[in-house]
Amino acid sequence: MLRQSSSNAGLNLAQRFHEAYAAHARGALAQAEGLYKVILKDDPKHFDVLHLLGFLNYQRGCLAEALEFLGLAFR
Repeated sequence: MLRQSSSNAGLNLAQRFHEAYAAHARGALAQAEGLYKVILKDDPKHFDVLHLLGFLNYQRGCLAEALEFLGLAFR
């Protein structure tokens, strides 16, 4: 029997992304940010997560951080 790490919490990457995106869509920005960052631990170049973290920071008015994440997404 395989054991999953606690960072996975039984979810695969696609499921975790769906959960993060759903939180973002309902305006739970802090929750979405935390979930996005968990995904980045496993996949630091995840385009959608980097792009959405850029957008999330734009929504908060944190333009420097938004540009940083968008820049990482498009590298």
